[in-house]
Amino acid sequence: GLDIARELGHPWRITRFLAQLGELALLEEKWGPAAAQFREVQVIAEESGSLVMAAIALFGLARAAHGLNQGEAARRNAQASLEIFKRIGHHQAGEVEIWLLESTRLAHR
Repeated sequence: GLDIARELGHPWRITRFLAQLGELALLEEKWGPAAAQFREVQVIAEESGSLVMAAIALFGLARAAHGLNQGEAARRNAQASLEIFKRIGHHQAGEVEIWLLESTRLAHR
């Protein structure tokens, strides 16, 4: 799948595959590999001008940073993701907002 998408040069498909791999890495608590996947999504999203994929990348990077105990980077990336999702009226804004609230609440315990 990913190799074919790369061969065909489909940025949307490439970023979707990479984001899925990043999500899997997050589920497995493999924070470094997750961050690497989402960084690649971010680069391709910026090159192709996809706000949705940029926001998805930032949210993935936020969760990976949180797993790596990089609280400030996690908050900053999640906030940037939330701003994009809200601006484009994307349904995932609510998920990011809840994550931000919960991660902030846990950090203040």
